[in-house]
Amino acid sequence: MIVEVVRSGFVESVHHARVLTVDAQGRPVETRGAVHVPASPRSSMKPLQALGMLRSGLDLEDELLALACASHSGEPFHVDGARKILADAGLDESALQCPEDYPYDRSVTDRGRVFMNCSGKHAAMLATCVLNDWPTETYLEPSHPLQRAIRETVEELTGERIAASGVDGCGAPLFYVSMLGVTKAFRAFPLSAEDSYERKIFDAMRTYPEWTSGTTRPEAKLMKAIPGLMLKAGAEAFEAFAFEDGRAGTVKIEDGSSRARGPVTVAALRSLGLDAPELDELAAPVVLGGGQPVGEVRVR
Repeated sequence: MIVEVVRSGFVESVHHARVLTVDAQGRPVETRGAVHVPASPRSSMKPLQALGMLRSGLDLEDELLALACASHSGEPFHVDGARKILADAGLDESALQCPEDYPYDRSVTDRGRVFMNCSGKHAAMLATCVLNDWPTETYLEPSHPLQRAIRETVEELTGERIAASGVDGCGAPLFYVSMLGVTKAFRAFPLSAEDSYERKIFDAMRTYPEWTSGTTRPEAKLMKAIPGLMLKAGAEAFEAFAFEDGRAGTVKIEDGSSRARGPVTVAALRSLGLDAPELDELAAPVVLGGGQPVGEVRVR
């Protein structure tokens, strides 16, 4: 799929995207690019990581479970939530091993590990370790029992052996699988039994979209515009989503540009008949010149 950046009628940049969408029965609807080769889903894998934690005994509900799946903006309620997960486990933010960072929300000027966008996930990982009497000092090592449990969960839900592994931006193990596998995994969340851990995560994310990203973030806007949608963005312009009836998809912008992700994600959703008026703004973001609209980012 081609995305053009148009300024004053001139195409000044072009992005390429891999796209896969499937219908409620899991049959391909839109296939663009090499969706069968390994990709780097980055934070789009957080719902799978959270599932591995729930299966290991973690007991989180509602907003805090959504936060465990989040790449949050560092707004006060995100930071308070991460601190609560830690405090309930008898820990504080000094136990976090994600890097210190400024929050995505630039109105917050504080800096630290708890403000890093992955702190909810890391707090949940630490809480899982405390419950199981696993060491907290080494919770990010691939050989740690927690990371082994997460790896097994990823392979089960994707139906694939992990092609390669690495280190994510937050320091946690990163698993490379295909977009086919990620789409299959995301479908498992809405299609699982009502009392399953998968469904618990699905319900938390779609009910509390601001907790999975931020108050003004595109991910939250999409989930609020389309009730029944679970969606998770990852770094380097990856995105994965699933609707309550099993329609699902994944998007990867080849050059990692996040400005192209919104238009492609909207196109992917619309290929499945998932649409709302609020999506129009994300489908063709405005390009500014001198503070005035002079073009757009569009799917060709």
